Amino acid sequence: MTLRSGGCVLIPCYPSGVVYDLFECLSTHLDKSGLTQIPLFFISPVAETSLAYSNILAEWLSTGKQNKVYLPEEPFPHAFLVKNSRLKHFTSAWAEGFSTEYRQPCVVFCGHPSLRFGDAVHFVQMWGNSPQHTIIFTEPDFPYLEALAPFQPLAMKAVHCPIDTSLNFTQANKLIRDLKPENLVVPESYTQPPYTAPHRLDLVIESTG
Repeated sequence: MTLRSGGCVLIPCYPSGVVYDLFECLSTHLDKSGLTQIPLFFISPVAETSLAYSNILAEWLSTGKQNKVYLPEEPFPHAFLVKNSRLKHFTSAWAEGFSTEYRQPCVVFCGHPSLRFGDAVHFVQMWGNSPQHTIIFTEPDFPYLEALAPFQPLAMKAVHCPIDTSLNFTQANKLIRDLKPENLVVPESYTQPPYTAPHRLDLVIESTG
């Protein structure tokens, strides 16, 4: 709704990791919604390097994406988006060329998720007085209300959609069983139920012995 009404979307994020999946998911959604003309801006001092390395360091990717690394095909769609000028990357909002390419509506990915430094601060200050714009928080490590506190009163809409990529105990135990490590180092507190819930044996890293 924000983009259809001519507003902009700000996504405070780190310059690697989940942001690659956000490029893929969001561009696909925009395509299906008939909004392929909406530009995506990725702003970070390491934006170009991050995009380049994401296509060659495949050991942390899914099997499907790993296989693409060895073919004349990039594992992530953002390489295609860059080639077709749908995703544009800049070192900062004041970098050469950004003011020329910038137009609304748009989606901006930049740091820092805490909103205490980085280009995200500039965009909150620029768009914060208008309810036409939206800021989306995806990083689970920062309380979004605290992040927004210095900018209040704020008219722009705020959406909290944390994406937590950490493993829970069930997933961790399955991974350990599958990998069968010879040695496993974990905090002692993870090997016994929480003090406040001694019956929760599901909150324990199982012994590999």
